[in-house]
Amino acid sequence: MKPHRRYSEEEKGVLLATVERAQEQSGQPLSWILSELGLTRSVYYDWLERLREGTLTDRVVVPRSPLAALPEEVEAVVAYAKAQPREGYRRLAWMMVDEDIACLTPSTVYRVLDSYDLLYRWKRPEPGYGKRVPEATYPDEVWHVDLMYLWVKGRWYFLVSVLDSYSRYIVHWKLATSMLAQEVAEIMAIALEKVPGKRPRVVRDNGSQFVAKEWREVIRHFELEEVPIRVRHPQSNGRIERYH
Repeated sequence: MKPHRRYSEEEKGVLLATVERAQEQSGQPLSWILSELGLTRSVYYDWLERLREGTLTDRVVVPRSPLAALPEEVEAVVAYAKAQPREGYRRLAWMMVDEDIACLTPSTVYRVLDSYDLLYRWKRPEPGYGKRVPEATYPDEVWHVDLMYLWVKGRWYFLVSVLDSYSRYIVHWKLATSMLAQEVAEIMAIALEKVPGKRPRVVRDNGSQFVAKEWREVIRHFELEEVPIRVRHPQSNGRIERYH
């Protein structure tokens, strides 16, 4: 059945009056009159009901965006963000996808966190936490490490990059299938094996991978000094952030 065309409020009123007059003057059944006017019974009775309610004008229904978060998703995002206060909204978005908590785009997570004043990325960092990021004066003196999400051939991967602060050269990188601490630690170990004898100071954020046992073992084995950046201050790791 083809949908009826859109009528204005005035046209609907005229058609309803026409049906009423035709019934009074012709004696024809309602079904015949509606057929001649190109109306269905359901449309006719819907218009009558809306006329009595004073809502004859077409109601404009704005479709819900498929990117909009459901109330239960908003609640889950807020709870998860509060439990992970050191993570940025992008990383939170994909962490929640990985853990099957909420499947939302980073921009949607950003809007949710913004509405609840949970965008820690732009707030003043807590004093006394983190170290001052050193300036490198020669290659392999200071390295920066970070993770980034990438959509490749139908699935998400985690780009782990290690950048030399002095040369801005990418010492090592890998598209990891997970962001587990063991995989990140192995990537760092491979990078260090490329420069035997070097002990760079490693600048990293405060993600869960960098406080796990596997990461600590790599740091101890290669006798490295870590430089954790200040909480909610990604500018401290800006060189690798800019690259990503």
